[in-house]
Amino acid sequence: MSKNIKFVGRPVIAVDETNNGFQEQGVPMIISSYFLPEYSNHVVNEPFEKKKWAYKRKSSKQVKEFVRRAQGFFKRNPGFVYTTYSTKDMELHGLDGWAKAMASVVLKSLEIYQPGDPVIIPHRIDDKGRTEHVRKELTFLLGQTGIDFDMQFRGDGRKNRAIRKADRASYYVAGLKLINNREGVQRWPHRRKKVKWDYIDHV
Repeated sequence: MSKNIKFVGRPVIAVDETNNGFQEQGVPMIISSYFLPEYSNHVVNEPFEKKKWAYKRKSSKQVKEFVRRAQGFFKRNPGFVYTTYSTKDMELHGLDGWAKAMASVVLKSLEIYQPGDPVIIPHRIDDKGRTEHVRKELTFLLGQTGIDFDMQFRGDGRKNRAIRKADRASYYVAGLKLINNREGVQRWPHRRKKVKWDYIDHV
């Protein structure tokens, strides 16, 4: 894949995750895709994109504020799909499974929005070698679907607005799930947006 793919003005599907080191007990890694029908350069935070409180014990006031912010974010930014990838999944399937989870949310976004000439922009993983492994596997998996696409892994998550939205979608899903857990509620938030991490194997 070219290192200089132009994506401004084109439909973009970005992918990013939260809790990729499984440091936060109570939630798995959450991987989200986010669809923008036409990418434009825009680097400042939009409303509800500042990260606050998802992984901290919160007072009742902070819980209400976090839920309000999450609801505000998802109302303004509905173009997300997410999946979960657990520590057990990682032990059994490793980076190949991680790539499959990414492919699954991308494929679901493609099915929902059916963009022409899309660019897929995953956020780089924490290590160059791991990123390259996932890139090759993700390219192979999506190539098997017959979809024509450009793809570029990027590391500028703070500046790339599509990656930032995918990251915040994962972040807010994680925070809402933690609140549910502490209240004894098992359901995942925005369940209709959730797909199985191996969804791509079943279509």
